[in-house]
Amino acid sequence: TAPSNFTTNGQVFNIRNNATPTIAANWTVSGTGAKVIVGDGVNACNFTVPSGFAFTGPVDVSANGTLTLQNSTIPTIGVCDAASTVDYASSGSQNITATTYGKLKTSTGGTKTLQNNVTIVAGDLTMGASYTLSASGSGTRALSLAGNWTNNGTFTNGSDLVTLDGSGNQS
Repeated sequence: TAPSNFTTNGQVFNIRNNATPTIAANWTVSGTGAKVIVGDGVNACNFTVPSGFAFTGPVDVSANGTLTLQNSTIPTIGVCDAASTVDYASSGSQNITATTYGKLKTSTGGTKTLQNNVTIVAGDLTMGASYTLSASGSGTRALSLAGNWTNNGTFTNGSDLVTLDGSGNQS
């Protein structure tokens, strides 16, 4: 059933039982402690925020869940399961939130900016074609990667730290 609003405190909205859900209007979840959870931890679910509509609010991504962000407005990324994927898929500029990801992708071009602090990828990092990954602002900027790095484009690092810290061989 549809909630009466998305601003009530403590509401949790589960996106599941659909392999490819999307939104067709701007969506804001703003109640204290309210959030969206992508996937049920078992079945594949790829929630897409299309370029024409923004999703604003906190979001967690469960195992086998994928959050595809085609809009430049980035929601508040919360807990990402080690078996989840977040795909920064805008053809324009996007800021990559500093958090711990399962798998991280940039599937399209445009400038992807690593935010200050440390971004940790527990799984693989797949970077799309014809883009630049760079850091902005001051403070610690680092990317720590436990999985494999697939680079299908141009990677510009500047003076930022990239650490390959997986327990086995990494490529």
